[in-house]
Amino acid sequence: FGAAFALGAIDRHALVVALVVLVPVGILTMRWLWPRLTTPYKGAVGAYVTAIAGMCALAIANSGGSGNLQVAIGALGFAASDLAVAREQFVRPSFVNKLWGLPVYYLSQLVLAWSVVAHAAA
Repeated sequence: FGAAFALGAIDRHALVVALVVLVPVGILTMRWLWPRLTTPYKGAVGAYVTAIAGMCALAIANSGGSGNLQVAIGALGFAASDLAVAREQFVRPSFVNKLWGLPVYYLSQLVLAWSVVAHAAA
């Protein structure tokens, strides 16, 4: 997703603002997960959190450059749904994680897909 967002119109100011917000969110996410991660997962989860934060920053920058807010909404929803996956896998398995995480994931994917359709039709 990040590469696709980077190929579109990018608002550099929006990118900087997004990074200023998302880097601390990524750090807080890693602080939440770190004590619960076994050694093999520490690097992988750190890389994934970095990739998702970068993808979201590029989505926000793309939304700023294109005026298509669906891109940012879909990407941020996708990232939020990953918190349910992380909680399920590393913190506390619970049906509640799936109850909200899966609908948010699928809705976010639909919003991202719709953003492409809407852009192509414009």
